[in-house]
Amino acid sequence: MLVVSVFAVTAPVVSAQSSGTAIAISNITASTQTPTAGEPFSLRVTISNYPNSQRTANLNDLVVEVDGDREHILNGLGQLTPGSQMTVSVPVTINDPGQQTISLKLYGSAGAVINVQSQYVVDVRDPQLPSLGIAVTEPKTDQTGDITVSNPVVGATRQVNVTVANGNTESLRNVQLRLDSDGDIRNPRRVSALIASGDQTSHTYRVKFSRSGQQSLNATLIYDTPSGKTRTVSQVDTVNVDAATSDVTLDVSNRIRNDSSVILTELHQFGNVELEDVQIRAVNDGSTVARVPISNVPGEGSRNATLDDNDIPAGNITIVATFTAGTDRQTIQQSLRYSKYSPAPTSAIALTDVGITQGGGTLTIEGEAANVGTAQVNSVLISAANTDAVTPVGPTKEYFIDNIDSNEFETFEATVNASSNLDQIPIQVEYTINGQRVSSTLPVDIGTIESQSDSNQEGGSPLLAIGLLMIVVVGAGIGVYRWRN
Repeated sequence: MLVVSVFAVTAPVVSAQSSGTAIAISNITASTQTPTAGEPFSLRVTISNYPNSQRTANLNDLVVEVDGDREHILNGLGQLTPGSQMTVSVPVTINDPGQQTISLKLYGSAGAVINVQSQYVVDVRDPQLPSLGIAVTEPKTDQTGDITVSNPVVGATRQVNVTVANGNTESLRNVQLRLDSDGDIRNPRRVSALIASGDQTSHTYRVKFSRSGQQSLNATLIYDTPSGKTRTVSQVDTVNVDAATSDVTLDVSNRIRNDSSVILTELHQFGNVELEDVQIRAVNDGSTVARVPISNVPGEGSRNATLDDNDIPAGNITIVATFTAGTDRQTIQQSLRYSKYSPAPTSAIALTDVGITQGGGTLTIEGEAANVGTAQVNSVLISAANTDAVTPVGPTKEYFIDNIDSNEFETFEATVNASSNLDQIPIQVEYTINGQRVSSTLPVDIGTIESQSDSNQEGGSPLLAIGLLMIVVVGAGIGVYRWRN
């Protein structure tokens, strides 16, 4: 802040033509010790007719000149009798800062012409104006983590902040701030009643540019000083506006999170247009089964959204992203085959490669007991379940397996008597895991039953076979005896 000195050099001069009259200008004081260029202030001036004067003075004009230029005239001051004085206030406005000389010239008559002069020297300071700052905001973070502010884009609304900082020693009153631009500005005029000395205030504007290239932002501040003078401060800034580009892609994937299936979507904007009013939907057979809104996608940015599987059936799902890019409402979609998450059980036995053969009235069930769980099972016991239509019988009423490792299998066999009209035979499987005995019943489809060949029919009568063997043995013995003799 400039320290201003105000000092006076008064040199009263009595005109030689005013014989018998002694008129003087004295006691000049300024209304402010820190006059500011362009702002009015006043000088208080005392005019005296000394007691030794012999005539009454008729005072006509008091002329104020600043460095030789006439600034003000005070007319018809009136009369001063000998020994009397008057005090007048003279308005002064000095537009140029620096040291300035004010000349006071008094004209009148007292039997002769009165011409009295006095000078007053002041140092005038530059006006203390508040500062204006214009900033295009809405920063973004790049891949390195650095925060940058990208250029505005045609058709997209950007945020512009204008800050008014009052560095004056006096407050600003009736403050009006207006932002003008080549673009469209919502609510361009803002009003503040007072901005105190040392304070600042910021106003946010939403600006949409309609063309690319260099565009102007012009902030104009109008305010009143405590002395009642209205001042105007302007700040012009320029900004580069990029042409609008849009290149949107949608990635979808089936993921497992917290032991549950979800659909993860990633919406990418490789262009510079911000995507607004974004919604992600999951569609199955033409119906929306899940939806979620997401935040605006900035230019050259991306957003993720997760769709929960509780609302989404397994099968063919279409993911649809709807958004506004500039002035256009757009849609992009991707499809995927969605599968529900089904965690593997700790223990489970499945019967595979099962075949059934029949011998007489007994059915023999043979196959493999596969451990499809994630842990070893022990003391496995397999048998047909005893029901009204099924009865376990020998020779294999129960089949025991010591243990079956995870992802391994062991063969088994069970024999039963069953009703002829059955479609399935229930097989009971019991095993031990982690000290607990587990039991389950698994149905086995009967399907095609192979008949066991009767060994008697295949080889003929057992007695006939023995007789033929005896004949061969006897015949061979007779031959040997004859050969020896």
